[in-house]
Amino acid sequence: MLMLLTGATFAATWVNLGYNGNLILAMAIAVVKAALVMLYFMHLRWDKPFNAITALSALFFIAIFIIACIQDSGQYKSNYERPGAGYSVNK
Repeated sequence: MLMLLTGATFAATWVNLGYNGNLILAMAIAVVKAALVMLYFMHLRWDKPFNAITALSALFFIAIFIIACIQDSGQYKSNYERPGAGYSVNK
């Protein structure tokens, strides 16, 4: 299943949904892959349901936080000028 989702991640690079659409698609696939790893490889599937719900909700809110931060960075990226861009190195 993880290999199929890795293939889906690779195939998603060919689809142009715009900056925000591609970001949300990539994060959605990453959250599903991380959830599978947490549920099966960390054995949360067979543990108490509270532990699985807590871990998956934390993962979901981390994805929301990352999406919000990356979308916000687009607001000031056009105004950014790298340090020393206006100065000549050779004097």
